[in-house]
This record gives sequence, structure tokens and C-alpha cells, in this order.
Amino acid sequence: MKAVYRDGELSVTLPRTSEVKVDVFDMMGNLTKSSRGYAAEHVVSLQHLNHGFYVVRVSANRASRVLKIQVK
Repeated sequence: MKAVYRDGELSVTLPRTSEVKVDVFDMMGNLTKSSRGYAAEHVVSLQHLNHGFYVVRVSANRASRVLKIQVK
């Protein structure tokens, strides 16, 4: 699983088509965005977020990945 944040979008690439869930939390732990999809590549727009740092949890195929992003 590969997750990349660039230009206001989070792109998740999986080895095969499967269900993916993306949760975005602010630094206070509040859920600010949640997205689900069924694809090998899932793109989530995060352009509505205020400037600052966020924690993103991506779950797919019984695996999860957590990353920290900065929205400028």
C-alpha cells in the first residue's frame, strides 16, 4: 500500500482492487474527513482543510498505515 499527499489530494495505491478506508484527523484527534472506496487507486480531495498538520489513517486488506501531513 502506498499513500502520497500532494497538491491538496491524498492518493492511495493498492496492489489489487480492494476496499479502502481513509480517515483524516486534526491534531486534537477530531475526525475531519472520512472516505471509503473500492479500487486499486483511491484519491481523496483534502483541499477543504485549514492550514496545519493532520494525521491520516489508511486501511485496506487487513493492513493500515498512519501518516502525518501538512496542509499549506
